[in-house]
Amino acid sequence: MKKYKQQIDIGKLGFLIKKYNPLFRLLAELNDGLYSNLIECLRMIYDSEKERSMAIRELRYNDDPVLRKSCREVEEVNDRVRQLLDDMMDTLHNTESGAALAANQIGILRRLVVIDYCDQYLKLVNPKIIKSEGEQECMEGCLSFPNRVA
Repeated sequence: MKKYKQQIDIGKLGFLIKKYNPLFRLLAELNDGLYSNLIECLRMIYDSEKERSMAIRELRYNDDPVLRKSCREVEEVNDRVRQLLDDMMDTLHNTESGAALAANQIGILRRLVVIDYCDQYLKLVNPKIIKSEGEQECMEGCLSFPNRVA
């Protein structure tokens, strides 16, 4: 069986490879690693994503006052909230190195977060930390405060 690359540079379709990486791994194995089938699958997925009306939202940066305001709780998860979560995920995937995005980072004062961690995608509504223990030191960055690491 031929080996294949996990990342293929194909312009606008590149973020789909990251989003659907486990699916592509399986497809490459089933198709003996042939890129043509993989690219065709990418195009079909890209077309279906376009029909869903993908939206890349504008990020808020540094001194934008919305970043320091409290976010309100989401009272009902309806189609509008689902679309906003999809837009947030599209926006996150459009960044070079983002791992998570909160709604206030795109100017929406609601308690919503999307996370992309090791190709696992989470969409959180009204998240709460209910328990924590121990400490861990690590480097962390923020899309709204580029070039700053703590």
